[in-house]
Amino acid sequence: MFLTCHDFSLLPLAIIRKIIYSVVIFVLTCLTTSALAQNSASASISLVARLPGSITLSIPVLPVAVTVHDGIESEFTVPLSVVWNLDPRETQSFQVIGHFRDATAALSQRDGQASIPVWDLIMQSNRSEKGRTQILRNAEITLLNLAISTSNRRSEYYQSVKFKIDSEILRTLPEGIYTGVLSLEVREY
Repeated sequence: MFLTCHDFSLLPLAIIRKIIYSVVIFVLTCLTTSALAQNSASASISLVARLPGSITLSIPVLPVAVTVHDGIESEFTVPLSVVWNLDPRETQSFQVIGHFRDATAALSQRDGQASIPVWDLIMQSNRSEKGRTQILRNAEITLLNLAISTSNRRSEYYQSVKFKIDSEILRTLPEGIYTGVLSLEVREY
């Protein structure tokens, strides 16, 4: 036998309260169990933020000058300072390349009467004192060539690169001050 809403008047008030109380307890138990099941589920959230890689040259453009007097010149030094933060999965290596505006006249006298081409310069870095490296007949000068790995993904590099004029050419140059501008750029590979 089922009770209808007209039959509630026949039930004593205490039984109606127990029925309502039981229904409320049942609903709250169901809601609490559902909420606990959601909170106890093992879910992990992973947030990965990647900053783009960066390579910074402290001085990208260097004015240089060298004085030639009686067949003797003073060398000029180029400070190279590089700071990088790279992901080796994205950048496997990078180079710092130097170049003068005109390879055939890398250094010129102020009056323009004489000039020194890039291939008549000799380069020596402080890091490799094994000997001097003659710059090949190329307008670009590789100052740094570095492979990137997880061990050096964030680092700094400081070096002084010395340039001299080839002694064979030096004897033929007129005295004076020779100037030029060495531009540095980074190439990522």
